[in-house]
Amino acid sequence: MSKSGDTIFLGTAHGNIHLVSRELKYILTSFENAHNGTFEMDVCLTLLMIDSIKSLALAQNEHYLYSASADKTVGVFNIISRKKEDSLDFIYTSIEIFMVQLLILALDTIVAIKLIKHDTVLISCSADKTIAFTNLLKKQILKKFDHSFSGKQ
Repeated sequence: MSKSGDTIFLGTAHGNIHLVSRELKYILTSFENAHNGTFEMDVCLTLLMIDSIKSLALAQNEHYLYSASADKTVGVFNIISRKKEDSLDFIYTSIEIFMVQLLILALDTIVAIKLIKHDTVLISCSADKTIAFTNLLKKQILKKFDHSFSGKQ
């Protein structure tokens, strides 16, 4: 949500992002197919969409919106120009997948993101139980904590 509360930011399971006017109750703009990751299973000839939006983070100046997706990327969107400016695909690169009764799960789906240090550092956490701190200016991983939430004491 914007600082003023006027605009709500929504991510969908189909990889779209909508900016909705809270007062007028309509979509101001959309980023269609914001993430277009797919995984193809050759055995069953089934296409599993892994582009669902899991988390959104708004920059302090409200000009940029960051989105975390099941396709292992963080999208960077310019709200003013209404264009996708970047796709950070280097934070989570593992290709670990496993099959459970014909269900494929991507273990490094990014499930949450947060901007800190005046929007220069992105904290992301993944379904593979890792947390990454990424310098957005240098596009460089500062620190990655593996299996941070393993549940083992």
